Amino acid sequence: MLLSFDTINFISHFIFIFLSMLIIEPPVGYLRAWIAKKMGDDTGEQMGYLTIDPFVHIDPLGLLAFYTLGIGWVNRVPINPNNITGRFKHIKLAVAMFSSCVAYILMAVVATIRYIIVARVGLNNVTALTPSSWANLFAMLFSAILSLCIVLGVLDLVVNCMLLIALAVSHNSSYHIVQLEFLALIAALFILLLWGHAIRRLMIYSVNAILVMLDNILSWFV
Repeated sequence: MLLSFDTINFISHFIFIFLSMLIIEPPVGYLRAWIAKKMGDDTGEQMGYLTIDPFVHIDPLGLLAFYTLGIGWVNRVPINPNNITGRFKHIKLAVAMFSSCVAYILMAVVATIRYIIVARVGLNNVTALTPSSWANLFAMLFSAILSLCIVLGVLDLVVNCMLLIALAVSHNSSYHIVQLEFLALIAALFILLLWGHAIRRLMIYSVNAILVMLDNILSWFV
């Protein structure tokens, strides 16, 4: 029985999102937990996030939301500001919290460069599929990685900013950091749901501009 085009598209879309999450989240989550530990907070390590196991960092419900709504979430590595002390406490806290944003940006840049290279020159090895077919598959994968890095990076940036604001205005020491993380995540998702279309259009325009710029640069070398 042959599968319909819609069914194949449905399955391939899920596969590319799942593979992208497997590639993105382990290094990002590990880096955030590692940097937080270096800054003085080992909460992420104690909760098991100092690992490259992708299933520790991926939230199944968040993955499903990505697939159905285009907006989702991952298991965020918690950071307890009370464990970060000493000189430059606020700077170290900001470094720990925004390390994941930097990681998403770096992975997006790498995925963009790889996407352009694969799209321009294809693959040299010949297997059961033609090199152009493999090039298309890898180009689709890098494109999915780039899209997820942008969405997750924007969400992470919004959550971190809202969390810092909440920490600054909150005078209730009994208010647990996990509760603040949850409230910040809900607020960020609400913002993205309200203005998600405008944000997505802005991201598409930005990504296209970046792709054109990098394509022009790489055309001198490839």
